[in-house]
Amino acid sequence: MKNLKKLLLASLIFSGCFTAVRGQEKQTTELNFFEIQKKANEFYKNVKTEDENGKELPEAGGYAQYKRWEWFWQQRVTPDGKFPNPMVIFNETAKSRAQQLRRLQKQDAATLSPTDSKWKEIGPFGVPVGGGAGRVNRIHLNLDFPSNMWVGTAAGGAWLSTDKGQTWTPKTDGIPALGVTDIATTVSDPNLIYIATGDGDGTGSGVQNPMSYSVGVLKSTDGGTTWEPTGLNWQTSNARKIHRLLISPTNPQILFAGTDGGIYRTVNGGETWTLIQNGNIYDMEFKPDDSKMIYACTGNSVFRSSNEGVSWQGLSTGISGSIGRIALAVTSDDPEKVYALCTRAGYWDFGGLYSSSNSGQNWQIKSNSPNILGRSLAGNDGDNQQGFYDLAIAVSPGNSNVIYVGGINIWKSTNGGSSWSINAHWTGDGGKPYVHADIHDLVTTEDNTSAVFAGTDGGVSQTKNNGNTWTDLSTGMGIMQFYRISSSASNAYTILGGAQDNGTNLLKNENNWSQVYGGDGMNCLIDQTNSKVMYAAIQYGTISRSQDGGGNFSGFAGSSYVTSGAERGAWVTPYVLDPSLPLVVYVGYRNVWKFAPSTSKWSKISNFSNIDVLYHLAIAPSSNSYMYAGTPGTMYRTSTGGTSWEPMTLPGGNISSITIHPTSPRKIWLTASVYSGKSVFQSDDGGNSWTDISDGLPNIPVNCLVYQKNSPDRLYVGTDAGVYYRDNSSGQWLQYSDGLPNAIVTAIEINYSASKLRAGTFGRGLWEADLVNCNAPAVTVAISGGKTSICDGDSVQLTAKAGFNSYRWSTGATSQSIFVKQSGNYSVVGTDGSGCSGSSPVTTITVATRKIPTIKGDIADSTACEGKPITLDIGFGFTAYKIKWSTGDTTRKIIVKNAGEYTVTATNDAGCVGKSAIYTVKAGLAPPVPTISANKDTLIAPLNDKYQWKIAGIDVYIIS
Repeated sequence: MKNLKKLLLASLIFSGCFTAVRGQEKQTTELNFFEIQKKANEFYKNVKTEDENGKELPEAGGYAQYKRWEWFWQQRVTPDGKFPNPMVIFNETAKSRAQQLRRLQKQDAATLSPTDSKWKEIGPFGVPVGGGAGRVNRIHLNLDFPSNMWVGTAAGGAWLSTDKGQTWTPKTDGIPALGVTDIATTVSDPNLIYIATGDGDGTGSGVQNPMSYSVGVLKSTDGGTTWEPTGLNWQTSNARKIHRLLISPTNPQILFAGTDGGIYRTVNGGETWTLIQNGNIYDMEFKPDDSKMIYACTGNSVFRSSNEGVSWQGLSTGISGSIGRIALAVTSDDPEKVYALCTRAGYWDFGGLYSSSNSGQNWQIKSNSPNILGRSLAGNDGDNQQGFYDLAIAVSPGNSNVIYVGGINIWKSTNGGSSWSINAHWTGDGGKPYVHADIHDLVTTEDNTSAVFAGTDGGVSQTKNNGNTWTDLSTGMGIMQFYRISSSASNAYTILGGAQDNGTNLLKNENNWSQVYGGDGMNCLIDQTNSKVMYAAIQYGTISRSQDGGGNFSGFAGSSYVTSGAERGAWVTPYVLDPSLPLVVYVGYRNVWKFAPSTSKWSKISNFSNIDVLYHLAIAPSSNSYMYAGTPGTMYRTSTGGTSWEPMTLPGGNISSITIHPTSPRKIWLTASVYSGKSVFQSDDGGNSWTDISDGLPNIPVNCLVYQKNSPDRLYVGTDAGVYYRDNSSGQWLQYSDGLPNAIVTAIEINYSASKLRAGTFGRGLWEADLVNCNAPAVTVAISGGKTSICDGDSVQLTAKAGFNSYRWSTGATSQSIFVKQSGNYSVVGTDGSGCSGSSPVTTITVATRKIPTIKGDIADSTACEGKPITLDIGFGFTAYKIKWSTGDTTRKIIVKNAGEYTVTATNDAGCVGKSAIYTVKAGLAPPVPTISANKDTLIAPLNDKYQWKIAGIDVYIIS
């Protein structure tokens, strides 16, 4: 088994030689989701996921990181497993924002209408009691601006503190909420910032590519207010990650990006980049006193450049080939010293600390025990750790022998790495200071050599006294990655939210957040008839229940609870409460299981043979006989409470959610995580037939949908970049995201007691806005002349009903009237003074083509001599046309005896007239009567064009 545990899926860890060009980078081999999934599942069959006591180790060997990735991308890849281009999200968001401005701005106005949605963040604003804020990938300090601290998060973008972490401001909310792996600033200009997008640590042990969207390196020249792509950008299908971003200490035009495709270098501020070194680059550092010398490392090798990155040389470090990842550290206290922290591939535990005291020329191993990357307080963990995911090292700028290392915990050495003591622990055991588990970055600072900053799965922590005590600095940072949310029906601000890395969190009284259940927080529910009854879950459908309002939870559902054979659930396992009998609970594992409170037993009520695990489960609010269950590609329904199930016809795409009408159990909606624009579908017959109602949505994934009761069929959807709504008045989707970050919305619900719409985001916490309260009047369109069919070259005027403050036509025009010259479907949205919008029915305009006849004569352009006529013809193809010659004739051919100018018209059924060019018939003049002369034996006729000789009236031959 141990040999199997060492397996590296080398076919999935790729590198190659790429040309450096501005714009999209091309990759020779495109990774495929299903191929990765298959190899990963085979790999993890041989990874131990339980400890010696049988307790699950959810993150052992990278399995949790892989399952997070699988959950995210399975909903977003194409049916054949191709990954999307993340620039679609970036570009579609920009386009959608522009459309919003056109729609909501009054003519000559400078700001948006005040009646558009105003979203309010409701947290968590930092660290819930007993929990964490969210994952931080990178902490960036600039010695020339010591009060500034930049932070890059897993899915919530980049954040800036200008007071050393006391307060925080999000700086990337205007672009799609991206992961940020690294940040680079200059020593001269605080407004020039570069960010490496994506999630460099959000991956398992070599078996998958990034989870968060990455569009390469972005640049800001105004302190992070606006951002633009640089020349280093690529498609997610290229599976590119950026691990490190460095800027020259002496020339802000020179940057280096360490990626899994090599090191890229720019000398013009990111406009163009050159690939200068191949390999999967994990880390890079400048030598502290020499801006021309740079260190870099791949999985098990260290490189050095002495000419500012122009060329690179491999160093003989003695590091074992079994090493899978390295983190580097340098210190200004001893610029010649370099440290390399290593983790073993496949095991991902401590693989040794190596050091060089002469800028990398010679190396020695300092230690390889205890296991400073594991969970244990004593460092005596076995293998199956996660050094692929959290690996960090920092050296004190005041003493080159003082080293801090981050894995799951923080360890410290005061003798250059020869021995170690634990400095902070993930649960605070042994009297050690508590710091949230999983350390992704450690940073020391020149202005206080006793201070260390840690970026963790729970936020930012700091020590000012060499690690004796630690303080959390995450207050005000809204970066939680919610999977699902649930609100109390009686108390508007009693809310549960399940979050990645940070368990299930409970909000009470608007600002009091606490973590009430651990693990990766998944689906969560609050009983709508009794808010003291709550449910929380971790991955794979292990569900616990609280009956005291979240104070205590006890086991309720999971593979050990269901009977007739254990079934495991999906990463985010669906479960629902019976709307009429809320103590009856349904959960979707491979099958649907029902909990009977009278017996406290679970029973299986389906028998699906072609499903691995269920992703979706919904029960009709008006009838518990109707249920719908399925996967992204397969759905079933029952109208008998589960005694029988039948397959449904699906409209296509990766199904991401299902919603049922509150009073009609056969009226349902499906959302799809696709990039084609066909992302929301409605069925009025339980899924037998579907109507695409996606008009108005950008071409990005739609993740969730909610129906507003007692409304004109108003729907809200959460997408990968904000919220949209539609109803019977609007007729199409309208953006409803003013004030909301461009975050991935993974959960959306309505709290009727507060009249609020809630959105749980994947990286920017929980938000709310007022419900739409619109009943805009219908918009009608008048057609000039009443004609919907016109001829090419003509136009028709469409005029919207007066009385609206602004208009937006499907063409993008914002005037009340438009002139149409092309075939198409035209509609208009009118917005009234209260900000409510209505949409007109579609007006279909057809443009008919004029067919122009061409006249041809059978004797060129002249009548024949001696009264012989000429035939004029327009040819074939005019059977369905009305023909009219200038002579009054109505046939395709006419015979003309007289000289003159002739034309013809062809009129189709739409009345479009095509008129020919003028055809001129000239009079034919007979030549003079010839006289024959003779010269010896030759007969001679007068000069002419053609001749016909006759003998005794019989034609003999012609000489032309």
